[in-house]
Amino acid sequence: YKKGIESMKETSSTFKNYLTSTCDICKVNFCDKCDELNCFKCQEGLLLQENICVPECSDGYYKDGYNCLKCEHGCRNCNNSSECYICNEGLVLLN
Repeated sequence: YKKGIESMKETSSTFKNYLTSTCDICKVNFCDKCDELNCFKCQEGLLLQENICVPECSDGYYKDGYNCLKCEHGCRNCNNSSECYICNEGLVLLN
């Protein structure tokens, strides 16, 4: 996941911890908006995939705004949740 983000400053934003009444740092690197467990928005130029900030979506995910969402089961590359164009090995794409 480091590809393309080596030059970015590895910082995260803070969030209000209501239990301790303090500002705590986001636990996800390169996160811009978070709570104590989850990142909701990554820094500019990055996408949020499975609570990790990445420069591009991995195989099995597609870009939807600022997020990487999972393709249908068995799909390696897709345009959206229902439009698969490359299947996982051993599977065949049917039209």
